[in-house]
Amino acid sequence: MRKQKGYIIKGYIPRKIITIFGEVSIIRTKYQYYNQEEAKNKTAYLLNNYVQIERYKRMNLHLRLAITHQLSTRKRQRDIVDQFKATEITRASISSLARTIDTKDLNEESLYWDYKIPKEIAKKQYIYLNVDDIFTSLRENKVKGEYRIRLAVSHLDHVDSHAKRKELV
Repeated sequence: MRKQKGYIIKGYIPRKIITIFGEVSIIRTKYQYYNQEEAKNKTAYLLNNYVQIERYKRMNLHLRLAITHQLSTRKRQRDIVDQFKATEITRASISSLARTIDTKDLNEESLYWDYKIPKEIAKKQYIYLNVDDIFTSLRENKVKGEYRIRLAVSHLDHVDSHAKRKELV
């Protein structure tokens, strides 16, 4: 299949990725192919898409999300370094990761949610919307600021379950 699409092997390139379990060394195969739209040869690493390796980033997405979660719970950088000892990350790498956090990156998680609209939505008369806010302080450009994080949840109804809590439909 690789040869049918015109990929030609042009060498092997080593790469190190930091995961939650530690540093992983891999050898990627470098391919060259002809791009008809641009009318020139291009290079590609087919393993990058399969393993979700991003350019110029040593930490994989799972580790970056885990560190971001720890930062959002106001853990100190020292505590995060102690928690992920196998990764051998430093406080400087956590600090640089915290500076690169953007709201666009945080909203990308919603792309992975597989929410299906229930079929009984047409039978219900009302759609309920609950909104909750939390205020937190974050640093942006070395200036501490107060930010509001808002969560909106919509539901059709609630059901009394056998537990003490109500389940939303």
